[in-house]
Amino acid sequence: METSRPGLDLETNLGHRLQQRNHTDAVLPRDQLAKHGLHADLAYQLIHDHLMLDGNAMLNLATFVGTWMEPEALHLMRECADKNMIDKDEYPQTAELENRCLRMLARLWNAPDPEAAVGTSTTGSSEACMLGGMVLRWHWRQRRAAQGLDDRRPNLVMGTNTQICWDKFCAYFDVEARMVPISRDHLQMTAEGAVAACDENTIGLIDIGSNSIRLVIYRAGGRLPHPQFNEREVCRLGEGLSETGRLAPDRIAHALEALERFAQIIKASDIDALKIFATEAVRKAQNAQDFLVPAEAILQTQIRILSGEEEAQFAGKGVLSGFVDVDGIVGDLGGGSLELIHVKNLASIQNQ
Repeated sequence: METSRPGLDLETNLGHRLQQRNHTDAVLPRDQLAKHGLHADLAYQLIHDHLMLDGNAMLNLATFVGTWMEPEALHLMRECADKNMIDKDEYPQTAELENRCLRMLARLWNAPDPEAAVGTSTTGSSEACMLGGMVLRWHWRQRRAAQGLDDRRPNLVMGTNTQICWDKFCAYFDVEARMVPISRDHLQMTAEGAVAACDENTIGLIDIGSNSIRLVIYRAGGRLPHPQFNEREVCRLGEGLSETGRLAPDRIAHALEALERFAQIIKASDIDALKIFATEAVRKAQNAQDFLVPAEAILQTQIRILSGEEEAQFAGKGVLSGFVDVDGIVGDLGGGSLELIHVKNLASIQNQ
């Protein structure tokens, strides 16, 4: 079997693509198709090397998506990559699993009738937001039409910290975006601000929050530690903190439940060193000990509460670990705080 590398074993089901011999010098235009193709292994190597300049997803602790899953899940994805999911007749078992997942989510969100819930899978969260926004808009229009009222000026209320996809939704589907300002004391949209922005033309309200607990397991070796596991659980530990100054009991219970699961993972992972940090919610809460005492008992390790300055320093070091010749401002916007730091020439400089 012919290949661009004479010593390479290509006894695979892709071998029929590699029959070219005496491959001439290839010209690869940047923005158009080449006149002649490449051997598959060369094409792979070119794209693989190009993508090495991307950041490492496992090191991206700021992302709101999962960056790790079990190898079996990845294997299932590879097995299904060639299926056109929209063809429900051809792939009925895939469709059946999709519908089961929809009913699971309907129950999770306390839908009135989970068995009759309507939904679909999407390519990503932005597409899901677009579809969800369209549902809000159409339901509002139907209600207005049934009442004989004007349905030409819908609005969507959101904080100025919301994701950009909601701005795009409003622009694409002719919906007024009503932005509720956030402040230094309230880094999330407040209930009072949201209510003040709503009127009879409001189709929905978008609230953004975080306050998550994350477990990252690294293996030492090389210039940088190699991440082996990276998972986040959104617990909203700081929910209501700005109004009451205290952590809510149900939020504490949710966070402790997540820590119990993480503790089992830690125990099974043969960890040599364990470092646990808490940030703004615990730093600010009057009843922080209500969470810290049982949390440290679960983890059997003391939890270090970071100051705002230390949070900024860690954010800067994270950027420096993945880039060279850095000169700029790094912002870490969490569920309850914002830290800014100036990083320059491989040295982080505090600038809160």
